[in-house]
Amino acid sequence: MSVRNIFATAQAIHTELSTQVGPPEEGLAANTQPVIMMSLIRGTRGYIEKISNQINGAYENGWYDACAVLLRRLIETLIIETFEHHKIESKIQNASGDFPYLRDLIDKTLAEKTWNLGRNTRQGMPQL
Repeated sequence: MSVRNIFATAQAIHTELSTQVGPPEEGLAANTQPVIMMSLIRGTRGYIEKISNQINGAYENGWYDACAVLLRRLIETLIIETFEHHKIESKIQNASGDFPYLRDLIDKTLAEKTWNLGRNTRQGMPQL
């Protein structure tokens, strides 16, 4: 069997398997940690670990827009989690109980007196 035939056979097998099996149900682990070190979030909440892995995977594959959208989602989630932890989520919810977009979340986070944010955080958050 020639190399060309081996390659064609391998491609046919790959195509058939991809069609029958489909993508992994839970996704694959990122190979690297270019954006978020997993040791920082390991053992927290499953959805935080999952989105952090997706952020790293998107970045390592050059999907920078997807990475940015996921980072935005993670930041929104962490801000909401912080308000919920301090039992003051009502300060960021509207009358329907919905949470605002990131810009308003950042403004409310910076104005909140329940915690003290560092100088770099105060300067950096509005730029997000």
